[in-house]
Amino acid sequence: MALTDIQIIRLEIGLVNDNADLLSDDDIQYFIDSTVDLNAAMERAASAALFSLTTMVNSRIGSELSMFDSQRYKQYAEHLKWFISERRRRSVSVGGCFFGGVTE
Repeated sequence: MALTDIQIIRLEIGLVNDNADLLSDDDIQYFIDSTVDLNAAMERAASAALFSLTTMVNSRIGSELSMFDSQRYKQYAEHLKWFISERRRRSVSVGGCFFGGVTE
């Protein structure tokens, strides 16, 4: 069974199970439609998921917001940061030119 582009992005950046609701299929489709390739869409979706995590809170105390302190979400956020930096690092690496020939 072949996966759709949306399913591939969800799988690659971990938008499964408890994290599945961070981005909707429509959100992911937007990134697919507005970028040149699936890797760029994946990076933008990962960034959006990371931004979504930063806006989450787990409780209110009076008028003050407490930070979302679930270890699972902290680890997921750290992985998304790593994923984004790896994609960017790979996209800026420059290939070398090689000139060859036969000499005797």
